[in-house]
Amino acid sequence: MPILPQELYGVGRDGNVGIRSQMFEAWASLGNLGGWTLRSLTTTPTGEIYGVGTQGNVGAWRGYWQTADVPTGWTLQSMACGPDGTLYGVGTQGNVGIWRNGRWEDQGNLGNWTLKMLAFDSRGRKYGVGTEGNVGRWVDTQWVDSGYDGWTVDMITFDATDRAWCVGTQGNIAGWQEGLGWYELKHLTGEWSMAWIQFGAITQ
Repeated sequence: MPILPQELYGVGRDGNVGIRSQMFEAWASLGNLGGWTLRSLTTTPTGEIYGVGTQGNVGAWRGYWQTADVPTGWTLQSMACGPDGTLYGVGTQGNVGIWRNGRWEDQGNLGNWTLKMLAFDSRGRKYGVGTEGNVGRWVDTQWVDSGYDGWTVDMITFDATDRAWCVGTQGNIAGWQEGLGWYELKHLTGEWSMAWIQFGAITQ
């Protein structure tokens, strides 16, 4: 069974945020953090936290949500940050944008995939989850088989050891184990129906 290497945070399908307490083996709910109903969270290498709300609103966490710029002409559903600090956004139409020079630059449907979200491991390798729950790894100019097969997933993330974790379409959590594939962790999901998980996200 995968062991949690660091703190785990989650966004429930009601947009509430929780912290996984390893001591009590349960989720401690923070409610609708800062009054926002969230879809997703991401962090930067410098520890900044960004949230995307259900209305496509974007904020940086400063103990409250400091509103950030949103794209023009399309709506965000999730964000991701590469190891170099570059911010990426995935739109509700599955398109990808890059935050560059103070604005969002729409890159269209990367590799002709309609995406739900992007994720990066510590080596900077980029992964995408498609609307069919499939997971691909970006190589050169195309998506290739990631090897993370067997589940239909809503999102994927990586912990500090580069182990992959996912949220399934039923709001459940799984960790990846070589040779076994996705290993459902019912004790981590608990009574929550998850939309998103993030390691070490909220520290203030």
